[in-house]
Amino acid sequence: MRKSIRVVVLLLLACSALPPCCAKKARGLRQRAKRQERKLRSGNNLGNWVEATEPMHKNVCGDHVCRPGEGNLKGYEHWKQPYESKPLGGLSKYPAHDWSRGAAFPDDKYASLVAAARSAVPGGSSFIALTVADFDFRLLAENWYTAAKAVATPALVHALDSDVFSYLTARGVPAHNGTANLQAWESTKLQRHIQRALAERHMAAAALVSAGFDVMMCDTTHVLRRSVESFFRAQPAQVDLFAPRGNCNARKERAGCGARWNFMLMRGSSAAARPRVLKFVQSAMDTGMIDFYLRWWAGHHCIFMGYEKLFRTAPLELEAPATAALNAEQPNATAVIRLKGKLCTGGDCLRLGQLPANLFPAPGAYPTFQSEAMVGRTNRPDKDPKRSHRLRLDRYDETDFDNLKEAMTAEGLWLLR
Repeated sequence: MRKSIRVVVLLLLACSALPPCCAKKARGLRQRAKRQERKLRSGNNLGNWVEATEPMHKNVCGDHVCRPGEGNLKGYEHWKQPYESKPLGGLSKYPAHDWSRGAAFPDDKYASLVAAARSAVPGGSSFIALTVADFDFRLLAENWYTAAKAVATPALVHALDSDVFSYLTARGVPAHNGTANLQAWESTKLQRHIQRALAERHMAAAALVSAGFDVMMCDTTHVLRRSVESFFRAQPAQVDLFAPRGNCNARKERAGCGARWNFMLMRGSSAAARPRVLKFVQSAMDTGMIDFYLRWWAGHHCIFMGYEKLFRTAPLELEAPATAALNAEQPNATAVIRLKGKLCTGGDCLRLGQLPANLFPAPGAYPTFQSEAMVGRTNRPDKDPKRSHRLRLDRYDETDFDNLKEAMTAEGLWLLR
């Protein structure tokens, strides 16, 4: 791609010295160059943009360490995208390390993460809670670990930069320096930080599943209130992976209830379940990458969209309860759904468990189920409509973090003092 752009530039220079008869050809070449640059951008037709001439992110703001989000370029609105990095050519449509299309998981790239997980898990156990965080999310990650420790849950933060790794380890939070793992995504089509961070979380969870761990993968905003491990051990052993319920409506949802993919319980300790879980995650990431590549509006949610499309398109069979209507009517019971088709491996198909809504409530519903909920999660308040979606956002700013902390405190989910 870069070579073709250089050829266009050289031809333009050559034409500039030629008679007017070359002007038409020169205009055509300029238009071709512009089309090529637009193709490299994600959603070039969405509002006006200017190329960023300063770092998109920094951790030191003047004479002090930046507050969470303070060091990020600001001004993003839903239809106004003021900053974008210089477009690059030659980027891959596939996940980092080319873990795609049936390839074996690149265990060697995550050996240090697996070692850190083994250090965090007591002998004889295989269950671990996993989240990721960069320096902006340092307080959320510390709050997340404080909650996990309070309910005796082994937990690990996959740190996405060296500064947050140093911050967390200095405070006794088990962490792994995943800077190099995040940087591997720079060669892919996911060119915004927020996209890479989300994708790397799923890759890191897959690494631990591949190593034989049972993984609770979640956001730093998923605050543990009770032991999820004991719940997991009591669930049907044939279920490979669990996810919280989305909206329940048997007329609109094939399984009776939708699903949310930012929290998952993944069974990796079972040799039979492990390849099915890895195949599901890989297929979802492949689908999500394609969705982003073809439809830029998928934004940083493109990996979630991959899971959603698999769930909505795979042939399925409800095992318990037996019908979509019963599943929608019984949201507080675990549902078991068999996803067939290409998600079958080794003569059996992936079984997805939909988690009870009262124990794993939807974001913002924790106060309603506080007496029984195992996990609580707060929605970031949308106090300003211009700040709701902000397509092509690179990183959140300090207003986002301040508003979220305020809302978490009000719901009893902020534990730091």
